[in-house]
Amino acid sequence: MVRMTIVAAFLAFAGSIVRAEGPEYGEWQSLFDGKGTTGWVKAKAGQPDRPWTVEDAALTNSGAVGMDLATEREFDNYELEIEYRLDPKSNHKNSGVYLRGQIEVQIDDSSGRKEVGPNGCGAIYSRVAPTENAGKPAGQWNAYRIRHLGNRISVLHNGVLIHDAVFIDSATGGSMDGLDLIRGPIMLQGDHGPVWYRNARIRTVCGRAEGWEPIWNDRDLSELDARGASMAEVWEVSAAPRAITNKKWYDGPAPGDRGRDLWTKRAFRDFLVHWEYRSDPGQQGGNSGFYLRDQWEVQILGAQSLDEKHCDGSLYDRYPPRIIAWNGPGKWNEMSARVLGRKISVWQNGKALHEDVELATRTDSPAPAVDEARPFKLQGDHGRVWFRNLWIKPIAADAGFVPLFDGKSLNGWEQKGGKALYRVEDGSIVGQSVPDTPNSFLCTKREYGDFILEYEFRCDPALNAGVQVRSSAPGEETTYSADQKTIEVPAGRVHGYQVEIDPNKPERMWTAGIYDEGRRGWLYPGSRGGDAAKFSEQGKRLYRKGDWNVVRVEAIGPSIKTWLNGEARANLTDDMTPRGFIALQVHGVGGRKERIEVRWRNLRIRPLDN
Repeated sequence: MVRMTIVAAFLAFAGSIVRAEGPEYGEWQSLFDGKGTTGWVKAKAGQPDRPWTVEDAALTNSGAVGMDLATEREFDNYELEIEYRLDPKSNHKNSGVYLRGQIEVQIDDSSGRKEVGPNGCGAIYSRVAPTENAGKPAGQWNAYRIRHLGNRISVLHNGVLIHDAVFIDSATGGSMDGLDLIRGPIMLQGDHGPVWYRNARIRTVCGRAEGWEPIWNDRDLSELDARGASMAEVWEVSAAPRAITNKKWYDGPAPGDRGRDLWTKRAFRDFLVHWEYRSDPGQQGGNSGFYLRDQWEVQILGAQSLDEKHCDGSLYDRYPPRIIAWNGPGKWNEMSARVLGRKISVWQNGKALHEDVELATRTDSPAPAVDEARPFKLQGDHGRVWFRNLWIKPIAADAGFVPLFDGKSLNGWEQKGGKALYRVEDGSIVGQSVPDTPNSFLCTKREYGDFILEYEFRCDPALNAGVQVRSSAPGEETTYSADQKTIEVPAGRVHGYQVEIDPNKPERMWTAGIYDEGRRGWLYPGSRGGDAAKFSEQGKRLYRKGDWNVVRVEAIGPSIKTWLNGEARANLTDDMTPRGFIALQVHGVGGRKERIEVRWRNLRIRPLDN
């Protein structure tokens, strides 16, 4: 547990910002290299030319006060980190960080005061006072961590939450001209007193440039539908906190009351979605839900458990959360989900609760799931609940994927190793065993580094097979070092990570495990992690004997993860081989002469690098 001031305060609005993060977060980018003013320009034409300089790896106006400074780049939705220091000897201990060039987070020396007003340090200048005074005295470094999402601003000041998604929809004094409130630069105020800034970096959060857009306008309920109920009677936009909330719920606020659910007017099929919620544990246990495609409920409740399919974060009545990520009763939680077809991934406060779980039915009934676009549903007929910061990124299920197999020929493939037979039949690649030959591999002619790979296979129960990733077969002997050992691989030997297919070992059933072909043997489960017994138990439950099985592989940096029929399997971290070909393996069968076959179809890949 980190310091209480950070955890208790900040997790109330965005646990992911201090821990891991969901797919709505971009990569951190530096705004200042500590050496020069590259990337920064004079903010206002009417001010005198008094350039900022660099002093002890900090941007400063100390040599010539009078000019505001702004980034050349503009930003819409983002998270910003920046440190500042004021001059304790100055009579003008005042500056500010302007978000989108329009809204000032005030900087002055308010240290020692019991209360700080709307013009004091940490205030959204002239609008909202900070909830507490977290500033350090002039001469000491202070840190801001700011999230600006739509019209909502959250601020950590030296690790203390001082603004929690406050709503600001107009510019404060001293802003830049000619800008709107949707997008703009980061501006540092330099026309008051001397100030130093350092360690400035930024990353997108639900960035509009990346395709994100709001589901809710943050003002009224015009984009939502109560379906036959009087909206004014059952839902409202609360003032504090500013959020969508149900006015009625089950037996509340008066006995016999019945709340109603709420739907978005727009419908979506495949998407990334971001929302934040909190519920009242004193009303029906805090029970509510957020429905993806109006059929799959991500449960909201005043408790979370790894064994309960009805707890907070569960895919209701289907899967409990994989980890505990909930912030606690009555606290705000940040959620995101990805829906592609019938595959669902869910993050809570930046931690993955569900990864590519495949659901063929609704979560509230055995009725078949539908694949067309449907609205989101906010459940309001159980307990009291609040929702805010609803953002959507519509995506295509096939975005970025390219086929590895054209369904007609073996163009783009070449065979290495043994003499097993490969052919195309009924839109599938068929691998057929041949006696007295070693392992055979049908390899892509192209190599891949980071990627997402998806395929289906059907395998004879007497055969062992697999799919190689990041593999190679150089023409000379290759030497590797691992675990204080030297591994020598003969010239021409196919070697690398193999995603296993092992119906020939039903007592083991490590299909979708990761084996290091030609080098170290089993990695997961094995020398790099995984519980062998639990892995077998899961494999026996998931594997579809005699039928088509679906596999997904994500290889990103040193991480290789696999899924079998919608459930997560291997989670390997290993950096021995960052790149290589993909290959379809038919394992050697010794002297066995009867024909044994494995089939692959719907092989596609989404490269994530060049």
